[in-house]
Amino acid sequence: MNKIGILFLAFACLAGTGCYYDSQEVLYGLPQNVPCDTTNITYSGKITKIINANCSGCHSSTTSSLGNSIILDNFDDFQKQINTGKLIDDINQLPKSNPMPKDGTRLNPCDITAIQLWVNKGTPNN
Repeated sequence: MNKIGILFLAFACLAGTGCYYDSQEVLYGLPQNVPCDTTNITYSGKITKIINANCSGCHSSTTSSLGNSIILDNFDDFQKQINTGKLIDDINQLPKSNPMPKDGTRLNPCDITAIQLWVNKGTPNN
Protein backbone atom coordinates (compact mmCIF):
# COMPACT_ATOMS: atom_id res chain seq x y z
CA MET A 1 0.00 0.00 0.00
CA ASN A 2 1.37 3.41 -0.90
CA LYS A 3 1.64 6.40 1.42
CA ILE A 4 -1.60 7.95 0.17
CA GLY A 5 -3.50 4.70 0.86
CA ILE A 6 -2.05 4.50 4.37
CA LEU A 7 -2.95 8.13 5.07
CA PHE A 8 -6.51 7.59 3.78
CA LEU A 9 -6.91 4.47 5.97
CA ALA A 10 -5.60 6.32 9.02
CA PHE A 11 -7.95 9.26 8.34
CA ALA A 12 -10.91 6.91 7.88
CA CYS A 13 -10.18 5.25 11.22
CA LEU A 14 -9.81 8.55 13.03
CA ALA A 15 -12.98 9.87 11.45
CA GLY A 16 -14.84 6.78 12.61
CA THR A 17 -15.97 5.77 9.16
CA GLY A 18 -13.98 2.66 8.42
CA CYS A 19 -12.65 0.93 11.51
CA TYR A 20 -14.52 -1.02 14.12
CA TYR A 21 -13.85 -3.98 16.33
CA ASP A 22 -16.64 -6.51 16.06
CA SER A 23 -16.00 -10.14 16.75
CA GLN A 24 -16.47 -12.72 14.02
CA GLU A 25 -19.50 -14.10 15.89
CA VAL A 26 -21.17 -10.68 15.94
CA LEU A 27 -20.54 -10.14 12.23
CA TYR A 28 -21.26 -13.62 10.88
CA GLY A 29 -23.04 -15.58 13.63
CA LEU A 30 -21.86 -18.87 15.00
CA PRO A 31 -19.74 -21.11 12.78
CA GLN A 32 -21.80 -23.69 10.92
CA ASN A 33 -20.20 -26.63 12.73
CA VAL A 34 -21.32 -25.50 16.22
CA PRO A 35 -24.19 -27.77 17.30
CA CYS A 36 -27.41 -26.18 18.46
CA ASP A 37 -29.56 -28.53 20.52
CA THR A 38 -33.19 -27.52 20.09
CA THR A 39 -34.76 -30.65 21.54
CA ASN A 40 -36.79 -30.66 24.74
CA ILE A 41 -36.50 -26.94 25.47
CA THR A 42 -38.07 -26.03 28.79
CA TYR A 43 -37.70 -23.11 31.15
CA SER A 44 -35.99 -25.14 33.87
CA GLY A 45 -33.89 -27.14 31.41
CA LYS A 46 -32.45 -24.57 29.00
CA ILE A 47 -34.04 -21.13 29.28
CA THR A 48 -32.79 -20.48 32.84
CA LYS A 49 -29.21 -21.10 31.67
CA ILE A 50 -29.62 -18.49 28.94
CA ILE A 51 -31.16 -16.00 31.39
CA ASN A 52 -28.46 -16.57 34.00
CA ALA A 53 -25.70 -16.12 31.44
CA ASN A 54 -27.14 -13.06 29.69
CA CYS A 55 -29.91 -11.31 31.64
CA SER A 56 -29.58 -11.77 35.40
CA GLY A 57 -26.81 -9.20 35.74
CA CYS A 58 -29.39 -6.46 35.16
CA HIS A 59 -32.80 -8.14 35.41
CA SER A 60 -32.95 -9.89 38.77
CA SER A 61 -34.61 -9.13 42.08
CA THR A 62 -31.17 -8.33 43.53
CA THR A 63 -30.49 -5.69 40.86
CA SER A 64 -33.99 -4.18 40.91
CA SER A 65 -32.76 -1.63 43.43
CA LEU A 66 -30.75 -0.09 40.57
CA GLY A 67 -34.02 1.12 39.05
CA ASN A 68 -34.65 -1.72 36.67
CA SER A 69 -38.29 -2.75 36.84
CA ILE A 70 -38.05 -5.81 34.57
CA ILE A 71 -37.26 -8.88 36.65
CA LEU A 72 -36.45 -12.14 34.88
CA ASP A 73 -35.20 -14.43 37.63
CA ASN A 74 -38.20 -16.76 37.90
CA PHE A 75 -40.60 -18.53 35.56
CA ASP A 76 -43.64 -16.32 36.20
CA ASP A 77 -41.74 -13.04 35.73
CA PHE A 78 -39.99 -14.23 32.56
CA GLN A 79 -43.20 -15.64 31.11
CA LYS A 80 -45.00 -12.34 31.82
CA GLN A 81 -42.34 -10.45 29.84
CA ILE A 82 -42.43 -13.00 27.00
CA ASN A 83 -46.23 -12.71 26.78
CA THR A 84 -45.96 -8.99 26.00
CA GLY A 85 -44.15 -9.90 22.77
CA LYS A 86 -41.69 -7.07 23.32
CA LEU A 87 -38.95 -9.22 24.83
CA ILE A 88 -38.65 -11.34 21.67
CA ASP A 89 -38.20 -8.14 19.63
CA ASP A 90 -35.62 -6.88 22.12
CA ILE A 91 -33.46 -10.03 22.08
CA ASN A 92 -33.67 -10.13 18.28
CA GLN A 93 -32.59 -6.47 18.36
CA LEU A 94 -35.25 -5.47 15.85
CA PRO A 95 -35.58 -1.86 14.71
CA LYS A 96 -37.43 0.32 17.24
CA SER A 97 -36.82 -2.24 20.01
CA ASN A 98 -34.78 -1.85 23.16
CA PRO A 99 -31.83 -4.09 22.15
CA MET A 100 -30.97 -6.65 24.78
CA PRO A 101 -28.59 -7.36 26.30
CA LYS A 102 -28.07 -3.66 26.91
CA ASP A 103 -24.36 -3.72 25.99
CA GLY A 104 -25.35 -4.41 22.38
CA THR A 105 -23.82 -7.86 22.10
CA ARG A 106 -26.64 -9.91 20.66
CA LEU A 107 -27.44 -13.33 22.09
CA ASN A 108 -26.00 -16.11 20.00
CA PRO A 109 -28.37 -17.44 17.32
CA CYS A 110 -28.79 -20.78 19.10
CA ASP A 111 -30.04 -19.09 22.29
CA ILE A 112 -32.45 -16.86 20.34
CA THR A 113 -33.75 -19.92 18.49
CA ALA A 114 -34.18 -21.81 21.77
CA ILE A 115 -36.20 -18.97 23.32
CA GLN A 116 -38.37 -18.63 20.21
CA LEU A 117 -39.00 -22.40 20.06
CA TRP A 118 -39.84 -22.39 23.78
CA VAL A 119 -42.40 -19.63 23.19
CA ASN A 120 -43.83 -21.49 20.18
CA LYS A 121 -44.24 -24.62 22.35
CA GLY A 122 -46.31 -22.65 24.88
CA THR A 123 -43.53 -21.76 27.38
CA PRO A 124 -43.33 -25.08 29.26
CA ASN A 125 -41.70 -24.94 32.69
CA ASN A 126 -40.54 -28.56 32.92
